[in-house]
Amino acid sequence: MKKPILICLLALLAFAAKSQKNTPPIDSLTHKITYEGVVKVDEKKDQLYDKGLNWLAIAFKSSNDVIQIKDKENGKIVGKWVLQPAEDKIGLVSATITLLFKDGKYKYIITDLYYQGTTGELGMHPWALEEDPGIWKCNMTKGGQKRVKEGTYSQIIALVADLKQYMASNNQSTNF
Repeated sequence: MKKPILICLLALLAFAAKSQKNTPPIDSLTHKITYEGVVKVDEKKDQLYDKGLNWLAIAFKSSNDVIQIKDKENGKIVGKWVLQPAEDKIGLVSATITLLFKDGKYKYIITDLYYQGTTGELGMHPWALEEDPGIWKCNMTKGGQKRVKEGTYSQIIALVADLKQYMASNNQSTNF
């Protein structure tokens, strides 16, 4: 009798853990999906800023199209980009990334996630990924919405991991 109950409990825990895995962080003030973090790095603000610019140039096909604000004096870079959460027919999601730099640390903020649809799609209206739009609003099934959201969250998690790895590396070699 104890064995079936234990198996059921383990199955429920596994299901709960899996469903929480792709649950995005929600900012308590803005109620928007917001991936953010402060990372301590033993470098000066200007060095971190330059590394942030370099990372953007590597991480995105055209950093000039992504970067909206560059303010070295205040240690701030803001960019907007579009990502494909899944195969082409799913559409595109736009997002904003902000990088802030101070001596010994930097902060990343990724927010403003909006599904844009695909070019020429009839009946399509952009929707924030925090929303649970009905099929009528976004012209997409619940399964399609879930694929958009999960694909977007996975790409953002990978992007943040890449940022952290790049910023921690000593890739600013003066000897070439």
